[in-house]
Amino acid sequence: MVTRDLYEAHRTALLEDLSQIREEQKREKDGRAADRRMVLSALIAAALAFVIGILNVAVMNGIGG
Repeated sequence: MVTRDLYEAHRTALLEDLSQIREEQKREKDGRAADRRMVLSALIAAALAFVIGILNVAVMNGIGG
């Protein structure tokens, strides 16, 4: 048998631990989402730079041709 005070203290500590774990998981999830956005932005920027480079060469060949 456990006293009610001890039970309540244990229960309170457990709920606090669960709350902290949920907060950490949320921060990690938000961080992963931010990382995905950053990677996607970098890929789009690289693709646009490539397309602009090709268009630049095409325009220069058209002007100089």
